[in-house]
Amino acid sequence: MNRDRAAHGERGVSWRLREPERFRQGALRVLYDPVPGPLTAIALAVRAGSRFDGPHPGIAHMTEHMLFQGTGQLDQAALNRRAGELGGEHDADTGYEDIALHFEVFNEDVEDALGLFAEQCFHSTVPADRLAKEQRVVIDEIRGRQEDP
Repeated sequence: MNRDRAAHGERGVSWRLREPERFRQGALRVLYDPVPGPLTAIALAVRAGSRFDGPHPGIAHMTEHMLFQGTGQLDQAALNRRAGELGGEHDADTGYEDIALHFEVFNEDVEDALGLFAEQCFHSTVPADRLAKEQRVVIDEIRGRQEDP
């Protein structure tokens, strides 16, 4: 979809009146785009996508999966339960350039969501039993993409 069409939507009416604010401090880049509504989307993209796998193909995708296996404070079940209590979307994906984590919650839950997001991003653990299971999951996902690109 070209930029004009995306900005104007199917009916030709623009919902975006301005560009998002951008902040930069060192390697950290922040995009702030307030849109009226009941939900807030939070995302963190780390420039560690599959192109950086080097001699370890799939390591970026494995890293993405392991971010959901628990933290120093929350095991996997507690992490998922807390994310579920906050509602909304809680997911991640691995691209060629980056690994991105996403969290969408009601506006009143943003502070709690940021706390959980920080816990997940900066205090994840890699339980050995979960590592072996997730290796199989990632391999199956890669095979699935190769069979049906």
